[in-house]
Amino acid sequence: MQISKIEKLKSKVDKLEAKNTLLEAKKYALEVEMFDEIKGFVKKHYFPFIDDIEYSDNYFRLYNKERKEICSLSLRGESWRDTDLTQITLGYYSTQTKSNDHVELERLIALGTVSQVIQTRSDELIKDVKTLSMKSKNSIRQLTKDKFHNERLIMETKDQIKNINRERNLEKLFKGVDVDNCFMQVRGNMIIRGIKHVKFLEWTNDNKKSVIVRLLFKSYDYNYETKEYDVVDKSWTYDKVRVDNLKQYINNLEELEVVKDKYITT
Repeated sequence: MQISKIEKLKSKVDKLEAKNTLLEAKKYALEVEMFDEIKGFVKKHYFPFIDDIEYSDNYFRLYNKERKEICSLSLRGESWRDTDLTQITLGYYSTQTKSNDHVELERLIALGTVSQVIQTRSDELIKDVKTLSMKSKNSIRQLTKDKFHNERLIMETKDQIKNINRERNLEKLFKGVDVDNCFMQVRGNMIIRGIKHVKFLEWTNDNKKSVIVRLLFKSYDYNYETKEYDVVDKSWTYDKVRVDNLKQYINNLEELEVVKDKYITT
């Protein structure tokens, strides 16, 4: 069986998305390895008195043995626009404490020791973090570049699929299509429901912003003799139906179209 152009394009999208999944996994593994190395190095050489450290993207969190945060350290440039790391911002919470609150007092003692390290060795710490980051930086940058390239190809391919579907659906709609109990806004304040058949007759103007449409739909007419509503099919033509109101038909006709055995899944 010959594979359609759309199926080939969908297969291309699936392959590119699978590639990006692998690229993201490789990038994540490199980042975790790099973060762990930086975290271990900084703890050993700068904060051996700290019980635990978390690190990610130039941001440290320091904890005591109760996993209570002592402070945070953010490595940054002179301003948010500056990508070069030149300073460390120390973040911490301040509160009152009692003389018998030993856990909080120990946190404050540790905070003071961290402050001394930042005051005297901040340039050295920044340099070490930069050096350790460079070991995987080029590999991570290339993986990111490849992922963005694939994402651009995915977007372009999906646009191709959308355009092919659109042209194919328009061709069907101008021939006439049976649909499954749909609705359409034909005017700003008028919606036709229970639509069974749609046919585009012609574009209203050259810019193709609106269409003349013929609809076959169910109507409920009151029968004064039986005092009940009769279900009858009516066919009406509506001019200047805006394309914006027809997007579900133009872009997603396969979801609305009546097809033999459409709902059989076995």
